[in-house]
Order: sequence, then C-alpha cells, then structure tokens
Amino acid sequence: MSKNKTRNPFESVIRNSRTDARTVIGIPILLLFLGIFTRWVCGSPLDTLHYVGARPLVPQTWIMVLLFSASYIVAGLSLGLALGCRFCPCGEKKYQGAMWFCISLALGYSWYPLFFCARLFLVSIIVSALCFFASICATVCFASVSKSSFFLALAYDAWLMYLLFLNLQIFFAI
Repeated sequence: MSKNKTRNPFESVIRNSRTDARTVIGIPILLLFLGIFTRWVCGSPLDTLHYVGARPLVPQTWIMVLLFSASYIVAGLSLGLALGCRFCPCGEKKYQGAMWFCISLALGYSWYPLFFCARLFLVSIIVSALCFFASICATVCFASVSKSSFFLALAYDAWLMYLLFLNLQIFFAI
C-alpha cells in the first residue's frame, strides 16, 4: 500500500503555467533589497542635492523613495517575467535581453554612489546614459519574449530617462 502524499493544490498550476512564479517574485525582492542596501551604504542624498543647489529640482524625499522602490520592483518584474517564461520560442533573445538588463541594473546601482557619494557628476551622466542604452537594448529583446515584460521594461526605461534628464539638468545647473 502506498502512502497518500499530500500534494500542493497549486502544484499542477505552477508546473503547467507559462512563467515560473518563483523567478517572477524572487527577482523583484532581490533588486529591491539591493537598492535599499545601496541607499543605506551611501546615506542620505540630501547633502549632495543641497551642495549642488538642486533641491528644488527633485520631488520630496518620500516621493523619491517610493519612485526608487517602485522602479526596482518594476525592473525585477520585467526581468523575472522574461527569465521565467517557460515556453519562449526565442530563447536567445530572452538571455540576450537578460544580459542587457543585468548590465543596466549594475550601472544603475553604481550610478547612485557615483552621484551622491563621490559627486562625480560628469561620470554619473555617462553611467546614466549607458544604463539607459542597455535598458533600451533589453526592452527590444523582451518584446519578442513576453509582452508583459516588454511593457514593464518600457516603464523602467521611462524612469531611467527621467533620471538621465534630471542628472543633465543638475550638471548644467552647477
């Protein structure tokens, strides 16, 4: 007589779904943690904003914290939906887009200390532009992998474009 194993009622749904739920949930949590850790290590951005006289150009701090957090979650969801896509006919585009997106994220995480800690404003503009370019390349790749991932990547691209223009405006205002 075999033992009746208790099965997860969602096991068949998870196994047969189009995307891997653990990837879609895990990556945004990881990216949000890395973003919080980066901001914690760098400290408050207010000193630098006051130093360059850009405090009036930036929304209130709590709004920027929400926007940064939302951007990490949106970026993580986009990457998670692309990587977690199980039935993708174009696997090379999935991994090529993931590579571009990881480059964009690495540049994004390095931008924050360059701008707010080191105050290397010209270097941070270059890093911000490269981050935006890599994200655009990832978005183009994600278009053939998952439409949801593509639209989330577009939202992340809009955020990066805002940060690039804000960075340029601060640089030329100094």
